[in-house]
Amino acid sequence: MQASDASRILSKSKYLAGLQCPRLLWVHFNDPGRLAAPDASTIHIFDQGHLVGALAQRLYPNGITIDWELGFDEMLRRTQQALQARRPIFEAAFAHDGAFTRADVLNPVGKRKWDVIEVKSASKVKNEHLEDVAFQRHVYEGAGLAVRRCYLALIDTGYVRDGEVDPESLFKIVDVTQDVRSILPRVARRVRRLLKVIGAAACPVVEVGRHCYSPYTCPLEEECWAFLPARSVLSLRHAGARPWTLLSKGVLRLTDIPAGFPLTEKHVIQVRCARSGKRHVDLAALRRYLDRLKYPLYFLDFETASVAVPLWPASRPYEQVPFQYSLHVQRQPGGKLHHVSFLAKGREDPRPRLLASLGRHLGTTGSIVAHHASFEKQVLAACAVHFPDHADWIEAARRRVIDLEEPFRRFHYYHPDQEGSASLKLVAPAVAGTGYDDLAIADGQTAAQSFLLAELRECPQRERAAVRRALKDYCCRDTIVMVEIVERLQQIAYGRRMV
Repeated sequence: MQASDASRILSKSKYLAGLQCPRLLWVHFNDPGRLAAPDASTIHIFDQGHLVGALAQRLYPNGITIDWELGFDEMLRRTQQALQARRPIFEAAFAHDGAFTRADVLNPVGKRKWDVIEVKSASKVKNEHLEDVAFQRHVYEGAGLAVRRCYLALIDTGYVRDGEVDPESLFKIVDVTQDVRSILPRVARRVRRLLKVIGAAACPVVEVGRHCYSPYTCPLEEECWAFLPARSVLSLRHAGARPWTLLSKGVLRLTDIPAGFPLTEKHVIQVRCARSGKRHVDLAALRRYLDRLKYPLYFLDFETASVAVPLWPASRPYEQVPFQYSLHVQRQPGGKLHHVSFLAKGREDPRPRLLASLGRHLGTTGSIVAHHASFEKQVLAACAVHFPDHADWIEAARRRVIDLEEPFRRFHYYHPDQEGSASLKLVAPAVAGTGYDDLAIADGQTAAQSFLLAELRECPQRERAAVRRALKDYCCRDTIVMVEIVERLQQIAYGRRMV
């Protein structure tokens, strides 16, 4: 698109950004340097969207594609030409009263009407999808297009890949015409309002709120939330509207919450720890939890890949497919550790070899310890369905799993440095003094994306080797900190190191 043609035109993405936050919209047009560059996660989402879009086009054969690189005016002209052919059109471009959008698919119906098909890599209809299509229909009809019905092409998570990906089975087509029609009367007014925002001399002042991360995390979040202190009221765990009520009253810190403000028992613990700087321990509850651990202990962590279009046979869209595990085994309290790990290599389905390896090393007795263990149990259950030869040992293993998140989620132990979270990334440094800042890969999402890039795409050997080292370091760190956390909890609960 030529900047001179569209520098002040409201596109679909900018319209949705403006609905979320006028400040964000103004910055997009007037001071884009303030926006952080897309991170690896965002780029991964874009890539998934492009792949899903290309597969959806296969549902409408003999289509005409309007190339983005043609430039603004030429895209509009080519679209008008393509309409005369009465064939499906991909990326058709339309402009109307300062607004511009492109259609994923326009499908001809009868002699002059068109169906609008918006392709999403989501599995359910969301409000933002309806706002998206309503904006499109406003522009299309304003530009003279006769629209019959509006559809969303969504991912069907019940689809199981068998051989090559089958677009007919991958997508479910949902008619959203009535939902869009109910939104449509508001669109023109919103467009006029947002165009005024774009042209304003000063950036709008917008208070922080739930809109900062709904429906999407705002790229201005770090800037807009910079006024919040550490241990702010937003760290209240599962607090609903309470933090926003406090912010509206000018209360920023946990320590400043006034007496009489309605708090849960867990919130009271958080506030008390924030004021004292000391940890909270429910010794009786902590001991009951620790007494459930039966040696040998198997500290287990999976890394998984979850993508819209299944990569391997016998996998579903967005299924968490394990490609790596780390396992630290401790035979007795305070005993030496034995470490076993697996990291898939190449493009083949990682699960058969991973399951064969894990099945050999998990033993038949002793607790399997995982943090947020419902995830590991879910991954194992899905593997048992797809690979029934492993079902018996998987089911036995799932019965042995104990969740290390439990004492932190239930506040048997709480340290103010947890900031209200039971996440391993905050629990580990708060309890065991071990963090992740020194690692090249430090979170599960980055791990999954790095694996997919290194093993499923063309990647220089040196870069691939570096990624594999970083993946091994990260997954190993997850299980070693679990060992350290359990040992530290045992020291606290029993007043000595368990031996």
